[in-house]
Amino acid sequence: MALDSRTHKRRIDRWLAARAAASVLSLPAYLVARRVTEILALLPAGRLLDAGSGLAPFREDLIDRCFEVQTLEIEDRGRSVDIVADLQAMPEVPSDSFDVVLSTQVLEHVPRPWLAMAEIARVLVPGGTAILTVPHLSMIHEAPTDFFRFTPFALERLARDAGLEVVTLESVGGLVAFLAHPASLALWMTVGRLPGLRTLTRIVNEALLVRPLRWIDRVLGMPGRYPCNLLLVARKTTASARSA
Repeated sequence: MALDSRTHKRRIDRWLAARAAASVLSLPAYLVARRVTEILALLPAGRLLDAGSGLAPFREDLIDRCFEVQTLEIEDRGRSVDIVADLQAMPEVPSDSFDVVLSTQVLEHVPRPWLAMAEIARVLVPGGTAILTVPHLSMIHEAPTDFFRFTPFALERLARDAGLEVVTLESVGGLVAFLAHPASLALWMTVGRLPGLRTLTRIVNEALLVRPLRWIDRVLGMPGRYPCNLLLVARKTTASARSA
């Protein structure tokens, strides 16, 4: 992606984040946000680390749910970041200090994801929950820091090697969602390039490429064989805490 296009994409991301609408960027973003929100709704309030938070699209909703939220990023991208640190080694974050660690679409950008998973396990309290999403099918993005795609088996292995007990590991979206994403990006990068047309772009994108296609993806997307993204929920057990 050219520098100008990358800059424009970041402007679109900021525009959507300011309107709490990051999930309608595309169908995969919508499906991930919806499933993560459903899981968070089942957890008791506590201290939550949004690890690799970017523009922190979940922050306002989490605060409304009475979570005490800390955001962590390797750099401050223009919104308030509580902790600037590398997810692979974050001595700035004490061990056993968070009830929940949330990390969405981050591990593919980390050169050593096994170290990041170990750090996530370290900062969780015993009994704490890690919620992670990663891509299996994805176009190249955020180059040159786009390093990995994951299978369910790799994600489970990373979690278990870090001492986490897998609670849920599931596909989020399938082949239709994967194909819908570049279509949405094309709309945002053409019509949505004009600030005065961004609201219209959001309406058209959601009406044509997000909401109706989620039903088609559910029927035809074959997420078990062609997962667009994967979601992992894992727990830090007392035994893993003792061995850490």
